[in-house]
Parts: sequence; C-alpha cells; structure tokens
Amino acid sequence: MQELEGVSSRETNPFSISAEDLREITEEIIPYWQGGTVEDKARSRWSEEFNNGVNAIVGGMIFTEVVGMGHILLNHARVVKKGLNGVIGEIEEKLASMPEEDGESRLFLEASAMACRAAIAFAGRYAEEAERLEVSEEDERRKGGLAEMAHVCRKVSARPAETLRGAAVHLLHAHLRSDRGLRHVHLLGRYRSLTLSPLRGGHRGGKAHP
Repeated sequence: MQELEGVSSRETNPFSISAEDLREITEEIIPYWQGGTVEDKARSRWSEEFNNGVNAIVGGMIFTEVVGMGHILLNHARVVKKGLNGVIGEIEEKLASMPEEDGESRLFLEASAMACRAAIAFAGRYAEEAERLEVSEEDERRKGGLAEMAHVCRKVSARPAETLRGAAVHLLHAHLRSDRGLRHVHLLGRYRSLTLSPLRGGHRGGKAHP
C-alpha cells in the first residue's frame, strides 16, 4: 500500500497513476483479491518451512513459481484483426514515404517486416508437420483434426483470424514467438476478448469454425 502511494515518484520504474485509479485499487481491487490469488492458494498448501524459505529468498513475492509475471503486454488484437500481412503492408507504406537518409528508422522497419515474414513461416512449419502426420494417421477423427490444424496454421499470423480457433492459435503462436526463454515477461492480456473478437461480426463474417 505504501509503495502504491509513492509509485509515481519512486526512483525505479515510476508509474503515473490518477487519484481515482489509486482509490479503486486500494478500496476495491485489493480487498476483492485479498486471500484469493493464485499465490494465496499455493501458500495455503505449502508447509510453514517452505513458505518461510520462499520468503527468505524472494522477500515474500512469488513470480514464476505460481503465476506469470508480465512486464510487457503485446498488441495481440492488432495481429488477430489485421494479420501480419496487414502489418507488413503498413510497414511498406511507411517505408515508401520515408526519406532515404533516415537510415536508422528504415533499418528498424525493414527488420520488423522481416520478423513478420519469419513469423508467418514459423506458423507454416506447424502446418507442414500436421500435413506430414495426417498422411500416416489411420484414425479418421484424428486425421480430420490434423487436416483442420494444417488449414488453420496456413492462415495463422498471415491473415486476420476468422474463427474462435483461429484467434486462439494466433495468440498461441504469437506467445511462442515472443516469449521463448522469457516465459514470465509477456502477458496475453484479455484472452476472452481477443479470441471472441472474430465472432462479433467485426470482420470476415464471424464464423465459429474454419
């Protein structure tokens, strides 16, 4: 609580927070979650000795032991709605209007487009593997599942998500690409909102399946 009151003026990682947001956090959000967080549930199952050991090591704060700690919230909604081909198009438009002498900015955008194309190829490798497994699969239900998986992965990342399954795979692949080796740094954000967006008629007709 004391840290929250000084969070806007602290020396390390200060955050601007309005008086109303501070009131909501202290009077509504914290009381609501008190005793009901993942950490609280984990601690209730640990022995006193184990709890004391954790307190001694990390000062009573548990990060990846029980729940992810996110420093960065990526703009997943942009990729779900536009697809990486759409993002690449935006990058190419910026490059076309950017002076040649602005070398550093151009290099950044060119590298960003290259990363987007690599992400599309990454999803394609999953499609190829699903197709390879489908050929030798004898169970018809599993065979159909693999065919559907390949179909979704062919579109994932490159094109906007059209279905609930497509949006979910979009998020999975984005998380795999961005969080490799840093599993506690990135958050998915509002998963329900992101995955249901294709069903709300915002684009592509909102089908529930491919």
